[in-house]
Amino acid sequence: MSRRLNFNEGFHNSLNEIISANFDKESFGVSELAHAMGMSRSNLHRKVKAITKTSSSQYLSSYRLKKGMELLNNSSDTVSEIAYKTGFGSPSYFIKCFHDFYGYSPGEVGNPDHSHKEEALIQKSEYIRKKVLGITIFAFLIIAILSLVFISIKFIPKKNKYQKTIAVLPFIDDSPESGNSYIINGLMDEILNKLEHIKDFSVKSRTDSEKFRDSKKSIGEIARELNVKYILEGSGQKIDDEIKLRIQLIETRSGNHLWSKTFTEDSENIFELQEKVALAVAYKLEAKLTQVEKSQIQKLSTKNKAAYNLYLKGMENYRIASVFNNVSDFEQSELYYNKGKTFFLQAIKIDSTYSDAYLRLSFYFMDISYYKGNNEHKIMCLDSGYYYAKKAMEYNLTSNWPDWPKGLIAKYYDRKGMTKEADKIREKFNFPAKYEYMRYQELVSTYFKRNDFYNSIQSYFRYKKLLPSDEQAPSYTLNHINTAFQNAGFYVPSKKIIHEKLMLYSDTTSYLEDMAELERNSGNFQKLSEHALKMFEKNTKHADWVMTAKTYLEDYAEAYRYCLEDEKNQKKNNNNSPPGILNGFVHLKNGNMQEAKYYLLEDINKCQEEIDLNMQSAQRYESHFFLFIDYLALGEKEKAFTYLKEMKQMKFVPYWVIVDLNHWPGFNDVSNDPVFIDVKNTLTSRYQKEHKRIEKLLEENGEINKSHQLLTTSTL
Repeated sequence: MSRRLNFNEGFHNSLNEIISANFDKESFGVSELAHAMGMSRSNLHRKVKAITKTSSSQYLSSYRLKKGMELLNNSSDTVSEIAYKTGFGSPSYFIKCFHDFYGYSPGEVGNPDHSHKEEALIQKSEYIRKKVLGITIFAFLIIAILSLVFISIKFIPKKNKYQKTIAVLPFIDDSPESGNSYIINGLMDEILNKLEHIKDFSVKSRTDSEKFRDSKKSIGEIARELNVKYILEGSGQKIDDEIKLRIQLIETRSGNHLWSKTFTEDSENIFELQEKVALAVAYKLEAKLTQVEKSQIQKLSTKNKAAYNLYLKGMENYRIASVFNNVSDFEQSELYYNKGKTFFLQAIKIDSTYSDAYLRLSFYFMDISYYKGNNEHKIMCLDSGYYYAKKAMEYNLTSNWPDWPKGLIAKYYDRKGMTKEADKIREKFNFPAKYEYMRYQELVSTYFKRNDFYNSIQSYFRYKKLLPSDEQAPSYTLNHINTAFQNAGFYVPSKKIIHEKLMLYSDTTSYLEDMAELERNSGNFQKLSEHALKMFEKNTKHADWVMTAKTYLEDYAEAYRYCLEDEKNQKKNNNNSPPGILNGFVHLKNGNMQEAKYYLLEDINKCQEEIDLNMQSAQRYESHFFLFIDYLALGEKEKAFTYLKEMKQMKFVPYWVIVDLNHWPGFNDVSNDPVFIDVKNTLTSRYQKEHKRIEKLLEENGEINKSHQLLTTSTL
């Protein structure tokens, strides 16, 4: 009995820890909580109900409301501010939930007079909003009806190229014991992957289907959003050594269940189970299966069940990591990626020919861990990623993207400065016709990282033309093209991308960061300060942004205050690489020579190492620019100017460099020096030439008109 109580107590503590870390995020709901706990939504519900006597959604809501009560009693925040701080979508909804939970309104807590007035305003605005919305909807319906009549007369719907469009929705784990979700999710993944081998099918990606995990939407609504004719859904149980999988195939237009079947297999026969389901779906939909496709479905990346079990655990941790990544909880995301890596390493110890596990390890080192450490760590990640990609190509790779390891090797060559070798590999990529848009998605990032903004933007336009209407650009692609627009000197297209990203992903923290970066790279330092302060109010970890703004505005006393806050955050997070150039400059301006020298010398070592190792920042001559700033701050003008002169070799000049040459406070004493003027004029001329070339490209694609040009004569 005591062991059971201890287990429940541990579960309850874990539950509260995860909610405590995420309750302020509006996007963090029961699905995200279940993923973080490593359970299915139904298992989480049963467990929470047994311990707390409430449903998981009620428990999460009550936690937020209790936090709201704490803030009302102990802070001077308004009701509106508290609503957003506790993860509620709107103040009016917070007031309603609060009243339902406590029996009185939040206005009766804290400062009643002020809160009641605010509540009245919120409720009044909500009434007006609903009234206006009602009128708008009525008007829209009239217009829509007339438009539909016109369209039905004028147009005949296009025939879909792929008649057998299908989505595999996330399977439900109905296992009586927790801890089996990774097996059920793995079954869903493998079945989806096997169906993708059939050319007669157009299968929605795992990413698209994952959005509907635990969704309350009807099959018809999901089908319309995904634009598919068929949906495969299922639920599974693992009891002891037996797996029971219930599958239903639904024709979405009519809602008819075309086929349903329960498969029962010993867990030792999990590969046969995956194959049976995929082939049964193919035959039911009368797909024209070639012998090659059938052999692809039957193909196994490992015959070792223990290795495969570890692989599934690794994939489950990667999936949870991506959930946290999507809500900007990068600490938890990193934790789960690391757990996943550990399982993949264990898998290749058991089966040294397990290509899919090697591929996932290469991805981890190239795209996850690479960004988490110093230069020495980056080189280790590059070498590890290259090694695992090569191993993946040696053996029986079952991934639907056989060129994926080649792409990782091309990335290795890019980061080593071997761009010709990288381009040769990419030229031979073999994308299936329906995924040709992904070729250009890859090129957006490739050219962006080389500072080749023209080709990055051109690739983006081609990508958008080929992107299926029911697909959306991932956030990292939007980040890269957004920064490409900024570095090419185009404010309006960049802002448009930032707003598009906000509409797609509803990440307000990321939105503020994007806007702050845009204003900084555009030289609008007062607006940068406004965005930075908003970010700091939400989370003090953004002290570095405020420090940046105050430094450009030459308010060094305020910059120092946020500099100290930033350094406190760095120590708290055990950051291995110390703050650098900006912190050093702020200490210098506040007379702290010892601290200034420490940070500036640390940055010099880092940048010199980047040059010695030919890292991408050195290939772009950005390392040289920072060395110029560092040595100039230390009073070593002659040495500083050797690095400044080398910058004349910079092939593509990003706009932020032009902004810094004109506005960085550390250049005030050399702004009239002939060498400085010569370099600045050379880089400015090169930037303007490329800017005009890109401007023509944007005009040809209808992206801008002349008024959208970012640069003005006063800037230069």
